Amino acid sequence: MVGIVGGLGPETTAKFFDDLNSRFRKLASVNPSVVVDNVRMPLLEERKLVRGSKSRKVLGLLEDSVMRLNATDANFIVIPCNTVHVFIEELRQVSEIQILSITEETARALAERGIHKVGLLATNGTVKNKVFEKSLSERKITAVLPNGEEQATITNTILNILNGNSGIIDRMNIDIIRNRLIERGAEAVILACTDLQLIANNDESEIETIDTLKVLEDAVLREMQDKNDAK
Repeated sequence: MVGIVGGLGPETTAKFFDDLNSRFRKLASVNPSVVVDNVRMPLLEERKLVRGSKSRKVLGLLEDSVMRLNATDANFIVIPCNTVHVFIEELRQVSEIQILSITEETARALAERGIHKVGLLATNGTVKNKVFEKSLSERKITAVLPNGEEQATITNTILNILNGNSGIIDRMNIDIIRNRLIERGAEAVILACTDLQLIANNDESEIETIDTLKVLEDAVLREMQDKNDAK
């Protein structure tokens, strides 16, 4: 059983569950065992987190979610949100069961592809708090970051998605910035906010764009298979 810390944001959690369920059914001809805990995140705290705040209130809400999942029959936990991985070590300390890291799994996927320089499309919170730095540096991968103006555009786009107000301009802005990062030497670009996959142009090649939500799905299926084989 996989436990999901959900609601960060809600549409992404729903898509993650739906895609995971669909892929597992094709592999095993049965529904997976999944439990979702929808974090009661105040919208004000959500906006502050996206903009770069490292709120102790948010950490408390996440710790409560992790503990509730620990009280279920879940074998491991995942959090389909990059920004809150600023708290991954604190959450691992309170959990008796394994918590997979979306940043570690993404760095692993990049290394397996032989990518050494990658662009980062993420919230201001992810960039400011260097959420990906440790995982990428351990794999000897260099990050190409947006400039200040580009980062502000990305953050505002993500807030629009969370508020249900995103449109064609947001999609165009993300495509433009992604192409600029490639022009600056990035061999691939990470959609390092799981909400960005809701608007990103899917016409880009798989090598150029790494969807962290898809990477986390791959990791969940791998862990479920490994734990099933270990029985």
